[in-house]
Amino acid sequence: MKKKVPKFIEQSLARVANLYSFEPEHHLEKIDESLTPNMRALRLAMTIAEQLLSM
Repeated sequence: MKKKVPKFIEQSLARVANLYSFEPEHHLEKIDESLTPNMRALRLAMTIAEQLLSM
């Protein structure tokens, strides 16, 4: 037997879904060729950390 979802929960979830854009963002950052491999790795790690903290 299927249970019906309460209307206020359905409306709340719809509002939350409308707040966020679910389209993937393809933002490629050009990395300077003069950076050392260690600095490139650090920059990549910081970018990933920034993305995780923003969630």
